Amino acid sequence: MDGALGKMAGAHEGIVSGTAGFESTTALATVRASWEKRLTAVRDECRALRPQLLTVAKDIGEVDEQYRVSFSQLAVRQDPKP
Repeated sequence: MDGALGKMAGAHEGIVSGTAGFESTTALATVRASWEKRLTAVRDECRALRPQLLTVAKDIGEVDEQYRVSFSQLAVRQDPKP
């Protein structure tokens, strides 16, 4: 999200001075502030969830490995027939 916020800030550089006096400049600033607030909230929530998501990913990987080992022990190995 930091990348999106940075790109948005960069895209808006100079707009205020280049569009002074236009009503749309005020509307654009309002919309930008709204998006910054939303993106910041999403970024913060993702950061807060990161430890739990990493734990779940690790747990799932371990369960997958346990099942792989269990199923490999069930497989009957036979020599190929000519």
